[in-house]
Amino acid sequence: MIEKPLISSFRTIVRAYSRATGYSLSKISKELYGNARFLDRLFAGQQSVSIAKLDEMLIKITATWPPDHPWPIVPVIALRKPGRG
Repeated sequence: MIEKPLISSFRTIVRAYSRATGYSLSKISKELYGNARFLDRLFAGQQSVSIAKLDEMLIKITATWPPDHPWPIVPVIALRKPGRG
């Protein structure tokens, strides 16, 4: 399932964004999703999100990322066609 690796990478990015901006998780959640508890529930596995919404939230983070802070290193999720090693 691809959802867990995507959410894990997104969590890494959100945590780095929180450190870079000084914003709390609830503030980031409110800005990205309109709900202060959404990210807590998402990271706890109690909430799901579409890939389209995840992409939208990443675009918002990227647009407001502080330029003096490095982007975190996150694993690349490679999709392969069945039968290809």
